[in-house]
Amino acid sequence: GRGIIGCCSGAGGRRRFPGERRMVSALYCSRAAAHVAMRLYADAVADCCAASAHDETYAKPWKCRAEALASVNAFGPAAVALERCIQLTAAAAAAPKSSTSNPKTAVGSGSVTIGGAADGAAAGGGGGGAAATVEVVEYGDVDARELPLLRHILQRLQELARVAAAPVPPAATALLAAMVGAPSAAAPPIDHYAVLGVAHQASAVDIRAAYRRLALRYHPDKAAVAAAASASVSPAEARAAAASPVRAAVVAAAGTVFPMVAEAYAVLSDSASRRAYDLRRARVALGNKRHGGTSTAAIS
Repeated sequence: GRGIIGCCSGAGGRRRFPGERRMVSALYCSRAAAHVAMRLYADAVADCCAASAHDETYAKPWKCRAEALASVNAFGPAAVALERCIQLTAAAAAAPKSSTSNPKTAVGSGSVTIGGAADGAAAGGGGGGAAATVEVVEYGDVDARELPLLRHILQRLQELARVAAAPVPPAATALLAAMVGAPSAAAPPIDHYAVLGVAHQASAVDIRAAYRRLALRYHPDKAAVAAAASASVSPAEARAAAASPVRAAVVAAAGTVFPMVAEAYAVLSDSASRRAYDLRRARVALGNKRHGGTSTAAIS
C-alpha cells in the first residue's frame, strides 16, 4: 500500500491536481481486482477500504469489496458493501452531468498545468517555475444499467446472510439429514482458509505464516505505528495527516480486515476447532450439493 500512498496521497500539504483522489482510488481499486483474481481476499478488501477513503463517491470499490467478501462467504458484510455501491451508482445516475464542477465525482479528460507561473502566483510563491503538464483521464464507475442485476444479487446475499445467522443444528442431526436427502437451507460458513489465503489442506505452519503476514500488515497497532511513522513532527502537518485519506484508509482496513483474519486464525490454529469447522463445511457442502447449492451470481 505504501507505494501508491507515498506517490499520490498529497501528504505534507502538497497541492492536488483535479481528479487526483479519483485517480488514487482507481489505482487501489485496480489492485483490489488483481488481489481478487489471485484469491488474496483480505488484501482485496483492504485495498477497497483505501479506495473508498480516497474517494467516498466512487461506487466501484464497494462493488469489488462485495465480491471479495462474498468470495469468503461473508454474506452480511458483502450485502452491506453492495448496497452502498447501489446507492452511490443510483445517486450518480440521478445527479446532473458535469465534467468540471466537482473533480471528485466527475473527472474529465484533458490536461492540467502544475508548477507554472499562474500556479506559483496562486500559491504565493511568485516567480512560477517550470511547468509540468499532467494528463487527467476519466476513470469509469459502475454503469447504472447494472443496477437491476446488482439489486437481484443483493437480495440473494441478504437471504444467505439471514440463513447464515440462523442457529447451527447439532452436527450429527445435520449430517444425517444431508445423507438421507432432507431439505437443506444451510449457508456455507465463512471460508477461513480463503480469508488467510491458504489452501484447505494447508499445514499448521502455513496457516501461522499466513496469519503473521496479514497481522503485520493490518493489525490495528501496526497500522497506527505505520501511520505515525509517515506523519511529520510538525503540528500542522500532524493534524493534516490525522485527517488525511491515507490515515482513514489505514484505520478502515485495520478495522475491517483484521477481525476476519483474527477469527480465521483462532479457528484454524486449534486442531479441535479446525476439525469441527471442516466437518461443518463438509456437511453444508454435501447438503447444498444434493439440493442445488447456494451460489450467488458473480459480482463483476
